[in-house]
Amino acid sequence: MKINRTQQPLLHLVDKVQLLSPQRKWMKNGVPLSIINTGDQDVLHLEIIISAGRYQQDYPLQAMFTNRMLREGTAQLASKEIAEKLDFYGSWVELSTSGEHSFISLSSLSKYFEQTVQLLAQMLFEPTFPAAELTDVLLRNKEQFLVNQSKVDYLSIRAFNTLVFGKEHPLGRTIHLADYDHLKSEQLVDFYQRYYSSANCFIYLTGKVTDESIAIIQNYFGDKTWGTEQKREEPHTHKMPELHPSQHFIYHPNALQSSLRLGGQLMEINNPDSYAMNVLITILGGYFGSRLMKNIREDKGYTYDISAALPYYSGQGILIISTQAAPDYMDAILEEIYKEIELLQSTLVTEEELDRVRNYMYGNLCRNYEGPIDLADYWIYVETNHIKDNHFEKSLRAIKNTSAKDIQRLACTYLKKESMIKVVVGEKNERV
Repeated sequence: MKINRTQQPLLHLVDKVQLLSPQRKWMKNGVPLSIINTGDQDVLHLEIIISAGRYQQDYPLQAMFTNRMLREGTAQLASKEIAEKLDFYGSWVELSTSGEHSFISLSSLSKYFEQTVQLLAQMLFEPTFPAAELTDVLLRNKEQFLVNQSKVDYLSIRAFNTLVFGKEHPLGRTIHLADYDHLKSEQLVDFYQRYYSSANCFIYLTGKVTDESIAIIQNYFGDKTWGTEQKREEPHTHKMPELHPSQHFIYHPNALQSSLRLGGQLMEINNPDSYAMNVLITILGGYFGSRLMKNIREDKGYTYDISAALPYYSGQGILIISTQAAPDYMDAILEEIYKEIELLQSTLVTEEELDRVRNYMYGNLCRNYEGPIDLADYWIYVETNHIKDNHFEKSLRAIKNTSAKDIQRLACTYLKKESMIKVVVGEKNERV
């Protein structure tokens, strides 16, 4: 049969998508181990998650640099030796921190897995937090901080977070240059001793998993208890401030563009409306064909990129509409954003547009979890945000079943102009 290439193929949503679930077990010392056995490459990815983030720290930067300094020296190896060994084995270690957790990630070839796990165990169990290396690491980060201070986008993010979360919330506290000078090795040692223990972590092993690789993890991380305080941390809760509509301008001299952040607090991640809300945000500004992109980028030419997103921080959803543009366009951009929100509140989305967004979201959601590491990231996201395991199924169901009337109801309920916070950073004092 000859294919008619002038006709677009019919699109339809797959009836059911099965997401591979982890095999969960408890090791001898009580550490939870989640195994995702998938992939055909001889590569393994190990993720150790410690319940120790910004929520738990007593000093600015304490959690982040406690984690980062794990690779800067152990009782047996200097930082240079650690780096050389990782390079020799073709392995990669990433150290990162969030509000509630610190993450220690290792990617390794299967044939060198035991050697790299042994090295990682030394980093985790025997860090020395040497003062000289800390000084060097802090100096590099101070330089990056100063570079960031010159960027309007960075400054708008900082100001927006402080306003949305509040100055006393760990995610709203502002880092200052002096904080880098005040951080000491003793503070990192104290944080490490309080939170880095077998009773305060969980582990994910992903990739082409074998009985041998599981045995390696159990041998190094699951046989005996480790750490000085064997106490599992309860999830920390921090009260969000009551928001009032406000507008803020931060003068930044010689900025070629201004940066806009518009939004505020929405629902928590386990709110039943959160799933359909993702559809609404995608329509508004969540993909290249969104209303904000078509109007403000394509039709008006005010900006190269504009987006709307609904990220969740420790379960709290935050609406963020963001863009950068020439200062003279900022008032017009805000006006068009409000127009698009009002249209969603007053006029039903057409089935044609809704189908287009459904197809985009459905395909994107399925494609994002094809690889082993992506799967692990998803399940870690579910676990660290205290979400039920059926989150993926609910997301797919919402994409398929959210109606035009649902979109209108959600827009009227949550996208209220009078409750939004507006931050503009740039050269001119725009009327925000």
